Amino acid sequence: SVAPSIDVSSVLVQPEHCGQADGGISGVLVSGGTPAYSYQWNGLSSTEPDISNAVAGNYILTVTDVQGCTATVSIIVDALSAPIIDSTVMEIIQPTCLSSGSINGIIIAAGSTYTYSWTNTTQSTLDLINISPGFYILTVTDAYGCSSNLGPVNILAPENPIAEFNYLPQNPDVNQEVIFDNVSQNILTSVWNIDSLTISSENISYTFENDGSYEVLLIVTDANGCIDSTLKIITIISNLEIPNVITDNSDGVNDIFEIKGLKPNTSLVILNRWGQKVFESENYLNDWKGLDLSGERLIEGVYTYLINTAEGQKEQGFVHLIR
Repeated sequence: SVAPSIDVSSVLVQPEHCGQADGGISGVLVSGGTPAYSYQWNGLSSTEPDISNAVAGNYILTVTDVQGCTATVSIIVDALSAPIIDSTVMEIIQPTCLSSGSINGIIIAAGSTYTYSWTNTTQSTLDLINISPGFYILTVTDAYGCSSNLGPVNILAPENPIAEFNYLPQNPDVNQEVIFDNVSQNILTSVWNIDSLTISSENISYTFENDGSYEVLLIVTDANGCIDSTLKIITIISNLEIPNVITDNSDGVNDIFEIKGLKPNTSLVILNRWGQKVFESENYLNDWKGLDLSGERLIEGVYTYLINTAEGQKEQGFVHLIR
C-alpha cells in the first residue's frame, strides 16, 4: 500500500514570544495512504495535526494511516526575543537653572507595536522632556506582552553657581585696604559692584576714603549662563574720636562717653584720680554714663580712660565728668 503524504505548503508557524510557550503549528494537510490518520508529535501528547502553547524547537510530526504506513515531517518553531533596546546613540541632557533635563535618541528594533513606560514620570513616550533630577528606568512592551528594560538613567541636579566672598580686615578703617576673597562655587565670571563702581574680576581689593556703611555686591555666572549673587554691608570706621567731657544731666548732649569710630571688642577702663578702677568693659558699647562698677553714680571730677582695640591700638587720656 501507498504511505500517506504530508503537505506543509500552507502551514502557519506561530513563533514563541520571549519564553511564553505561545508558539503553534497549523495547516498541515495529509493525503494518500488509507484514511483515517493518526498524528503524533515528538515529545507531545497531542494527537491533533495542529499544536498550540508550544515552546521554541524542532517538532517532528508522524502521520500513520490505518494500514500502519507512516510519513514524517520536521517543522521548526522559532523563538522571538523581547524588544531590543538600542541606546548607543542615546542623548542625555542634564538640567540647568535655565532648562529641564531630557532623554532622547533611543531606538527600538522594528517588528511590533510597542508601549513605553518610565519610572519617576507619567510620560509614556520613548523620549522624555522637561524632567527633574532623579533615576529613570524605561520599560518597552510589545504586542505579545514581552518587555525589556533600560536604565536606570541618572538625571543630575544642576550644580548652579553659588556666590560667596570673605574680606579682611573685618572692621576696616578709612583709607585701609580691604581685600575681597571670592570663594564662590561653579562659576565662570565674577562682577563686583562696590562704592558705585563695577569691577569684572575674580578677586579685588579696595580702599574706602570715607567712613560709613557700604554695600558690596558680587554677581557670578556659570558656563550655562546661570546667575547667583550675594550682598554684604561693610562698615568703614573712622579714626577714634574720644570725648574729653561728659555731662550727666540728661540734656541729650555729652550724656554718654561716646567714642566715635568704636570697633567691636574694644576694651575700656576708667580710673579715678587715685588710679583705682571704677569702670571696666571688655567690649565697650558706648554706654558709660559716669557710674562705677556697682552702678553707683561717681562724683564729679577728672578721670583717666584706657582704651585698647582688638587690633592692638592703645589710647590713654582724661575725661571730665560734670554733674
